[in-house]
Amino acid sequence: MVSVRNLLCASAFALVSVAATHASAATEVYVSNVTEYGPGKVTVTGPGLFKNPDATGLEITYNFGVGPGDPDFTVLGFCINLFLGIGVPAQYHVDNLTTDGHGNALTSTQVSEIYGLAALGSNLFKIGAPDLANKLAGIQGAIWAIEYPAYTVAGGTSAINSYISSYVAMAPSLHGNAYVLLSDDGKSQGFVIGVPEPATWAMMILGFGAVGMMLRSRRRAVLAA
Repeated sequence: MVSVRNLLCASAFALVSVAATHASAATEVYVSNVTEYGPGKVTVTGPGLFKNPDATGLEITYNFGVGPGDPDFTVLGFCINLFLGIGVPAQYHVDNLTTDGHGNALTSTQVSEIYGLAALGSNLFKIGAPDLANKLAGIQGAIWAIEYPAYTVAGGTSAINSYISSYVAMAPSLHGNAYVLLSDDGKSQGFVIGVPEPATWAMMILGFGAVGMMLRSRRRAVLAA
């Protein structure tokens, strides 16, 4: 059985490739399953709204065909519509993020920050970062906070709240591509799927390697003493 993590990058890049190939027409995607990666809650309050939704990475199983008989991929995604439920199985299409869940236009800065956060979440998932469930909940909370600035997003725990604040502050400096899955009927929740950049991956791998070498050098020095 191939793990979700092994499929993550290949399937995310497949989305980019297909979307680029069909720039003039929507690429249809059949979503057969959506599973929450792990528990995490936030409180969202604002004009006429109080919600305590799950906030976590979503493992989305989909294919580029029209039903369950086509080859499946699995990616990690994040909710971009607080006001709709998840409808699966359902037909979705690959698109760009232009509006929030209310249909209000998003600025290019908001879109860039949301895409960057989604790409960061994909990276964290791929490397199996420590405290991953809380970090993914923090990414989701930060996406909602940026997408819906009129609402207040608070973590269900102090750890998630801390991550939300950190990721919102970090978002302007993030770089990453992403695509959006929107339901054809407009009545099911949409998802943003991050695409890690190769250069980002190279820098991360080099960074982890340097830290490992430094720790090994320190250990040898201690043993020699």
